[in-house]
Amino acid sequence: MSAGPGPATDAAPPTDADEDTPRRRIIRAVLRTVGDQGVGAVSHRQVAAAAGVSLGTLTYHFKGREDLLREALRLFSHEETRRLEAIADELRAGDRGLEDVGRLIGRAVEGQAEQRQVVAQFELYLHATRDPDLERVVREGRDAFDRLARELLDRLGVPDAAGLAPIVVATAEGMALRRLDTGEDTGPALARALLLLAAGAHAAA
Repeated sequence: MSAGPGPATDAAPPTDADEDTPRRRIIRAVLRTVGDQGVGAVSHRQVAAAAGVSLGTLTYHFKGREDLLREALRLFSHEETRRLEAIADELRAGDRGLEDVGRLIGRAVEGQAEQRQVVAQFELYLHATRDPDLERVVREGRDAFDRLARELLDRLGVPDAAGLAPIVVATAEGMALRRLDTGEDTGPALARALLLLAAGAHAAA
């Protein structure tokens, strides 16, 4: 479907001030649609109806379906990064022992987005393997997660924090998938796994 002369969708990072705008309602409708029905269900008409906006409003803001998917993933990654950065701020505040860090990791997992948003995240990750532009957004989000994991490992005094950070992120994402499948609370298990990783890295150094 052709687009009107709307604004570019490679926008600056989202802000709270955008929350009640038609554009943000459209993006959140994309996340709900992907989480509930999958990427294949995303169409201009479907999303416009879910967002409560006209088709003309949607096409003003977004040129095509891929723009919708990219901006939805960008919003999800931005909000998850901001949430995790708030927890990282607590790590920076004073000395933290391993048990304190374990509790913060548990909180990070427990506070993850609602289930359908996590489903949407992984659906979009898979779709990105066939879309170079969406893959770039995935990489931006993962780089932010890697930076936070590296800081966590640095705070623990773990050698080669940069090399181990992607393993931490992959472990957290794997546990998120397990939680989707089983419904179990994966926070304590993830905290234990990461603390064991830290202890093993120290022992091997």
